[in-house]
Amino acid sequence: MVSQMNSGKVKIMTDHGNSVDNVVGKITKAWVQNNRIFYQGEVLDEEISTKIKRGYLNKVSVHGIAKQMFCAQCLQPTKDKFGCENHRDAGVVISGLTLSEVSLVVSPAYPNTSIHPM
Repeated sequence: MVSQMNSGKVKIMTDHGNSVDNVVGKITKAWVQNNRIFYQGEVLDEEISTKIKRGYLNKVSVHGIAKQMFCAQCLQPTKDKFGCENHRDAGVVISGLTLSEVSLVVSPAYPNTSIHPM
């Protein structure tokens, strides 16, 4: 479950910038489907919006706080985002995610992330 759904509290930023100049929009809806995070939002910055529509910007980095994390292989609780002590590269399953921001980036940590114009 993703918290802060439809609240407008989750900002769309550029490059995880910590400045009002980096705010380019907001998330209007977020949900989890098939273990993937989906979201809808609005981008008010015309230059950024044009870059998204033309495909120059198509990657995102999502920042959030997980209530709990579990090793993806053995499902043991963990605080390590890479897995548990016995399965270091297994990844994690997240429970109770609160989105903090969605940033438009050139090189995300997870390359399968994307943004698409509607």
